[in-house]
Amino acid sequence: GVQPGDVIQFSIAATDNFPGEEGHGQIGRSPALQLRVISDAEYERRVREQLHAVERQIRQTQLDQEDVLQALERLSAEDASKDWTPQRKEQLAAAVSRESRLARNLKDLARRLKTLSAQMQANGVEDRDWPAEVRQVGEGLASTAAEPMTAAISALSEAREQENPAARDAALEKAADQSRAALKRLEAALEEMSRWGDAQGLASRIKDFLERQENVRAATGEVGKDMVGIPADVLKPDQKAALEQVARRQEQLNDEVDKSLARLREQM
Repeated sequence: GVQPGDVIQFSIAATDNFPGEEGHGQIGRSPALQLRVISDAEYERRVREQLHAVERQIRQTQLDQEDVLQALERLSAEDASKDWTPQRKEQLAAAVSRESRLARNLKDLARRLKTLSAQMQANGVEDRDWPAEVRQVGEGLASTAAEPMTAAISALSEAREQENPAARDAALEKAADQSRAALKRLEAALEEMSRWGDAQGLASRIKDFLERQENVRAATGEVGKDMVGIPADVLKPDQKAALEQVARRQEQLNDEVDKSLARLREQM
């Protein structure tokens, strides 16, 4: 039988129904193809790489969802009795578009996890429960896109059509509630995926932490350069929102580092 490291060469041949000079169908052959046999350890390493890539995308979705929620909270905080300005309408349209994109992205990640789970099952990974756990996380992502995210999109669309200020504000609050529900589900998915890590996964996660910390540092510098010497009580709404976003992402990163360190201590 084949062993890890072996390379199998093959080609595919097909015969058509047109009789050639030799009285039978013509044969077409593909270029030579190769398959390299990998070990169980190598396959598991590749699985973890794919899972880590999905985890990073879920985390980015979580950050984007928090930005949508913050935008909705700012809109809800404004005086509901006032007519909506073109700017507020544009902000709401942007929220609808962004929430729709997040739902599509999450559905795509759910499909990727479903496919990966089936491959893990077929290849017989050592941990027999692992494929089912991956499938369950994928199903959770799909339900997050289909339920709270879709409900948020519906509520936002309703708010866009409402002329009655009170009804419009109620629709915005409903959208915000659904956005919070989506965030809780995303947090649960990330928590579950973080439990699958090994030493390699921990190294990848630390690298991810460092990259995100650098992004937060750069964002802080970019936001702060236009606000030096400006008292907090005179900052514009968009400036306050930018500061809040940076602070929130730093707080989330700190929380994830603390959780990873706690899990590392448990394994020692």
